[in-house]
Amino acid sequence: MFTATRPDRGRRLTRFGGFATTRLRQGLAVPVLVVGVGSGIVGAAYLGALHVTTELLGPGDNWTALAHGLILVAVGVSITVLSRLLGDSGNVELLVDNIHVLGGAEDIRQVRPLIPISLLCVGAGGTMGPEAPLVQTNGAFGTWIADKFTLDAE
Repeated sequence: MFTATRPDRGRRLTRFGGFATTRLRQGLAVPVLVVGVGSGIVGAAYLGALHVTTELLGPGDNWTALAHGLILVAVGVSITVLSRLLGDSGNVELLVDNIHVLGGAEDIRQVRPLIPISLLCVGAGGTMGPEAPLVQTNGAFGTWIADKFTLDAE
């Protein structure tokens, strides 16, 4: 067994059986477990809702180009109205920067408009992908859990 202290991070690494392991800070295992399971549930729920939305709004075999164009226009208008009513849906690059610099999401209220807007856009065949909304949602969820467990950025 090999043990070494990393001077750059102050964490103790233990090499056991060819694998390097890191000891978690005491009290961190439960929040990590909650965020992991919760994020999996959020992701599964989002994909389920996306499947239903795609079945309702998505391009089908029997759709004409005109019908699909009208649906895309209606979804675009709906997204504009939702953005005006619910507010800005945020920026995934800014969220990732805030997690690295500030230790968490700056404003988790930006997730509220993001979910319905992204479901409508992706479900109708728009160009927005599901990755960014899931990153933002789960990043905000992790920040919320960290606040509930009174964890700091360190």
